[in-house]
Amino acid sequence: MVVEKKSILKEKYKIPNLATDGFFSMTFWLFGDGYKQEGKMTDCVLMI
Repeated sequence: MVVEKKSILKEKYKIPNLATDGFFSMTFWLFGDGYKQEGKMTDCVLMI
């Protein structure tokens, strides 16, 4: 199952896109009830 999802990310979204040093980063934004101005967010932002 994990391998299947990994291949979907690679094919559909070109993730991971490695930098010249071989590393990559991904940022996920959770908007929950929609976009809110800075300081008014109640949902988490997860950075990996």
